[in-house]
Order: sequence, then C-alpha cells, then structure tokens
Amino acid sequence: IYETEFNLRIAVKHRAESPEISKLVRELRSRLGLTQEELAAHLGVTFPTINNWENARCKPSRMGIQIIRSAVEKMGKDGFDLLLEYFPPSKL
Repeated sequence: IYETEFNLRIAVKHRAESPEISKLVRELRSRLGLTQEELAAHLGVTFPTINNWENARCKPSRMGIQIIRSAVEKMGKDGFDLLLEYFPPSKL
C-alpha cells in the first residue's frame, strides 16, 4: 500500500502544471515538419516521452528542457520567437 501511495504522489508531483511546454513541443514539431516519432528520434527521447510532453501529461526534466531548448536554438531565426517566448533572457 505504501509503495502505491508513494508512486501516486510522484505521478502527481511530476504532472504538468501548465500547458506552456506542451505548446512549445507541439510548435517545435510543427515547424520542423516532424511526426511525434520523428521528433522523438531527433531529440534522442522516446515516442511516449514526446507524446506525454505534448499532451501535458507530464513536463520535461531539466535535461529535457535543455534538449528542447537546444533544438529551438538550432532552428536559428526560425525559432527565435520561440526562444524569446519560452526562454526569455534573464534580467540582471
């Protein structure tokens, strides 16, 4: 029983709190003209991972965020607006 309760708490804790990342993943995939399977291969993650991110079932880890950001940066000018929207420069 304890293990089930623990797993439930972990699942709830890692659930996406907002749809922003899901929108970014969907927009990234759309701009690259890829399917979820192709984007997964492109980013080096699994199809279920992309599907979960895109459908806001869970949010990426910090490493996942860095992978997504790197893919957006590689888009150059085509991804500049996404960088500004989802990864705004830090205010000093």
